[in-house]
Amino acid sequence: MRSNKLTNGISLMKNHCLHSRFLPLLALLLALLCLPLRSALAATTATKEAYAVLSTDKKTLTFYYDTNKNSRPGTIYTSSNFRTLYDNGWGSSRYSITTVTFAPSFSNYTGLTSTAYWFFGMENLTAINGLSYLNSGNVTSMYGMFSGCSKLTSLNLNGFNTSN
Repeated sequence: MRSNKLTNGISLMKNHCLHSRFLPLLALLLALLCLPLRSALAATTATKEAYAVLSTDKKTLTFYYDTNKNSRPGTIYTSSNFRTLYDNGWGSSRYSITTVTFAPSFSNYTGLTSTAYWFFGMENLTAINGLSYLNSGNVTSMYGMFSGCSKLTSLNLNGFNTSN
């Protein structure tokens, strides 16, 4: 009987050792398996943000409204900078910018209330691409927006909402 108790005790100790060794490994394995699911959920819940990116060569300014801000190379300007020339951030690079582009995603941004002086003094600006993606429905001031853009020889303003 004593040997039975001893055998049972040893057996319990072996089981305990197995559990104490494999339980953390099992927990780690489950955690690793759940990482892709967690990343996918985080990506779907990311909040869209309006921002502009000045390319690394400082020649192209592109406007976006999406969740990819941190993956874009260049200088980032958030929508809090979308005010006027003197506080929009990109005004200090106005002499080097040759192209402005509005990405299709920017058409979904409705928080814009002013574009006053946005491109003021961009004397080397030769093209504005995707201007139809600039949602100007809530814009109340466009004063001086294109003033001083001497190399910008044409603009397609079809669909440009100036009602406000």
